[in-house]
Amino acid sequence: MGSLQKRLSRFLGLSLLLVFFVQWFVAVMALDKSADLYVVSRLRHDVESLSRALRFSGEGLPVLDAQKVNPTFERPFSGHYYRLHAQGIDLYSRSLWQTDLPLPALNPGQSQVARWTGPQQQKLLVYSESQQKGPYILQITVAEDLSFLKAPMFYVSVFYGVLSFVLFLLMLWLQSRVLQRSLQPLRQVQTELTELSQNKRQQISERVPVEIQPLIQAFNHLLRLLDQRLTRSRNALANLSHALKKPLTLMHQSLRSLENQPVLPPETRDALSAQLQRIQELIEHELRRGQLAGLAPNAQQIQLGEEIPFLLKLMQQSYAHKNLEVLCQIPPGHVFKGDRQDMLELLGNLLDNAFKWAQHRVRVESRATAGLVLEIADDGPGCPPELRSYLLERGSRLDQSKPGHGFGLSIALEIVSSYGGQLSLDQDPDWGGLLVRVTLPAEAHQPVV
Repeated sequence: MGSLQKRLSRFLGLSLLLVFFVQWFVAVMALDKSADLYVVSRLRHDVESLSRALRFSGEGLPVLDAQKVNPTFERPFSGHYYRLHAQGIDLYSRSLWQTDLPLPALNPGQSQVARWTGPQQQKLLVYSESQQKGPYILQITVAEDLSFLKAPMFYVSVFYGVLSFVLFLLMLWLQSRVLQRSLQPLRQVQTELTELSQNKRQQISERVPVEIQPLIQAFNHLLRLLDQRLTRSRNALANLSHALKKPLTLMHQSLRSLENQPVLPPETRDALSAQLQRIQELIEHELRRGQLAGLAPNAQQIQLGEEIPFLLKLMQQSYAHKNLEVLCQIPPGHVFKGDRQDMLELLGNLLDNAFKWAQHRVRVESRATAGLVLEIADDGPGCPPELRSYLLERGSRLDQSKPGHGFGLSIALEIVSSYGGQLSLDQDPDWGGLLVRVTLPAEAHQPVV
């Protein structure tokens, strides 16, 4: 979906741009309207002056007293013009210089404002008014050039536009800062999720804005639920294991007690014993499989440099009769990021397989590349390439004389797969025995600094 901050910034930025443009446009239009009202008020004063300067002769002819008329009307193209109409006679200002002005049809008491193109293409604001003066109807039209206002209004509009744009940029910057501060809790949640994956915390802090608090609470509840389910599952499997072992042991003892009694034929007794052994092996395999946790949010960082030497000591005690030489090369800081029980199960199966087949030596080595690579090798007989995939199948054993159930490598493969890694079998180039290589991705491995 892209960045939430970018989407909000884009939307709010466009909204701010629209708001500033509308307010700039409204302000310019209001300024223009105010200028028109100001000019109209001046024109009304001109109409009053002309009305006072006009009189009618005894014959009813309109006569304008030049002494009472503003001299501006006498200068050609001065920008101030008038036209008086009474008794069918029109009187024009000299400033018009043979240019006409509109004369709308108005009733006494009515007025009208219009725009007109006057002499020399001047932009005029025209005000017309009809008056009743004694028995005569008088109509006066005055006009004024707006050019003297256009230039200042243009500069004011440009200045206000630049000011509005600067304010827009300032608001855009403030908006970006507010967004960053508002989204800071989400970045904190991201940081805590990383810490959660590194087992530096058990849950996410719920001190977040109310809008995302239900999400965080639900996530924490899910973490607790998964942990409780894993614990219950392991406890149930452990209880089941103990519950099944006793009946199976009694059945084995019962079969052994019948060895010298002709109750069952030997082949039937051997078949039952083999089936019971197979059932016990399957139960143990599935119990161990069910206890795998895999890479979880609450995974632990287990120091391989501390755990592997401990396991090697246990193996040396178990295989003390072979007096094997053990080479362990685990650099400090290499960790297994996951469940400790999974790690013990994985390494226990791989080391047990190596100690079982080794003749003189066992080597354990780890290195960090893009992830974690763990190699366990022995100097035993090894395994032909065409049979290596067979070894990874559950219950598969090449030598039936060796003790065990044949589930070790298959369980190790399942553990590695649950962490998104790979397990491969090869021939050790130095000793010729079996080389087991476990590769875990970077998410499942993090060197300790």
